[in-house]
Amino acid sequence: MVPPEYISKSCFVLSQGTSIDTVEMAGRLSRLGYNRVPRVMVKGEFSLRGEVLDVFLPCDEYPTRFIFDFDRIEKIKEFETDAQLTVTENKNNVLIYPMREVIWTPDLIENVCTKLQEYQNSSIKNEDIVDEIHDAPENVKTKIHLPFTEKALEEKERMILELESYGETEGEEFFYSLLWDRPYSIIDYIDPKAFVLFADYDRMENAILGMNREYNSMYRKVRPEFPVLPPDLVLYDFHKDLEKVSKCILFRTLTNTNDEKEEKKGVIHLNAEQGRSFFGNLNYLKEEFEKLSSEGWSLFVYGDNPNQTLRLNEILKDFTQPEQGKPKVYLIPESISQGFSISEIKLLVVQENEIFGRRK
Repeated sequence: MVPPEYISKSCFVLSQGTSIDTVEMAGRLSRLGYNRVPRVMVKGEFSLRGEVLDVFLPCDEYPTRFIFDFDRIEKIKEFETDAQLTVTENKNNVLIYPMREVIWTPDLIENVCTKLQEYQNSSIKNEDIVDEIHDAPENVKTKIHLPFTEKALEEKERMILELESYGETEGEEFFYSLLWDRPYSIIDYIDPKAFVLFADYDRMENAILGMNREYNSMYRKVRPEFPVLPPDLVLYDFHKDLEKVSKCILFRTLTNTNDEKEEKKGVIHLNAEQGRSFFGNLNYLKEEFEKLSSEGWSLFVYGDNPNQTLRLNEILKDFTQPEQGKPKVYLIPESISQGFSISEIKLLVVQENEIFGRRK
């Protein structure tokens, strides 16, 4: 991904009352990756007909129409593509953002050419030590790389020529990692002070391992013919990126007994167990709730909808509406996939289907 600051510089706002050069605006939209068409139908297209500019932004449900009075924006509205009927009128302003990650300017192209030449000049020339590189320690491996092949250099020249001529080329993403000081990810777009939840964290870790293996394999396969960069210059360190998030919860489904048990400042480990089923035995349910409540557990029951919650409230009224003191069980009218328990903090969450023995 590209740095957030780079995307921000490519964005601009069109507001009612603003005067613009429509010809220059058409060129600007084309450079941002929008396709000019006679009539807008799909996202990423724009059309300019006289004093009407239509733009279909990729994240919007409907395209936006700018109506001009000479060079001044008089109205902004959204419309439906087929019937051309207005959906939203009198919008004050619209944020225009790029359709592509990188807008290739002469400076960026020159920067890439310089970096590619530096890469080629610093590469090793002896193909016989490829296996030694592959088996070398990581800190050594990142300082060693092979040069581009003759065929890859020819492909590089073709790609650079297309970038200079058309502003895009197939495979241009090979060069993205050379444009910035480091690899970027979605984490760089999140406020460092934000509270982030990582659902199914173990699957994320496994996906990272899978992508790393896949890129390593693809790199060896295509390197003879294309100017691809080695993994250490392209892939980012997921765990290092994770350290940028000051507050987060990692929802884990697997536990590795080989993990180091070192305590880190500000890190809390909570082991959650799967939800339990009561098989429709309400007496057993009430006995368990009474026992856990007396031991200081916090008990929550989630109902799929308000009606189900009312039903559960009637069944568990001795717990939810005690004659004295606070409720022993709290009912939440929200849908969750399954319950869980965390013994360290004495928390039990039950999904309603687990009470009646039904599968969700």
